[in-house]
Amino acid sequence: MLCSADKLCARTGEKIFAVLMRLDCSEKENEAANRFLIALEQMIQRLQGQPVFPEIPDINCDFSEVTSLNDIEELLNSVKTGTLNNSSQKNCVTDYSVQLKRIRKEIYLSPQLEWNSENLADKLGISGGYFRKIYKLQFKMPFKEDHINARISRAKTLLSDTSLTIVEIAAQCGFNNASHFMRTFKAKEGKTAVQFRKGQQAISKK
Repeated sequence: MLCSADKLCARTGEKIFAVLMRLDCSEKENEAANRFLIALEQMIQRLQGQPVFPEIPDINCDFSEVTSLNDIEELLNSVKTGTLNNSSQKNCVTDYSVQLKRIRKEIYLSPQLEWNSENLADKLGISGGYFRKIYKLQFKMPFKEDHINARISRAKTLLSDTSLTIVEIAAQCGFNNASHFMRTFKAKEGKTAVQFRKGQQAISKK
């Protein structure tokens, strides 16, 4: 069906909804995809809580030259059968790759700070949900989990190279209290912070 002047929409499966849109020759492919995906995600977020969208769905994008109805049918069929180029999802984040790498470097340099995905998304001019999506695509893990990993990485350095107390290390790594730090450290490393420090000290004495 025609869902707007320049978009063709169709449900091609129980959980698949396809949108074909025309690209202006002067507009970069990624810019057009980003603009549309942000608008689509904002619409989905407004519907959150309704049974239609229990969670934000995965969104793939692809770019093809369409010159006939047969081309449209083939594109819709590739969506329906799951043969749409999966790597095309990465194309949607190409424009942000450099910025994401810079942001990640800053997080690992200062993991104690309260990094907020919504604030970082604002700096890139995109929605928070879309930022978290492309961050996960880029680094193969959710933004929040990567931030925790950055804090644990800093903690391991401090445990190995300093004589700071657990309380001091927890504070320097951005944890609200030592208990929270110790629980998180053990969950991530499979051992307590004290056990990790003793292990590092034993290694250094060899």
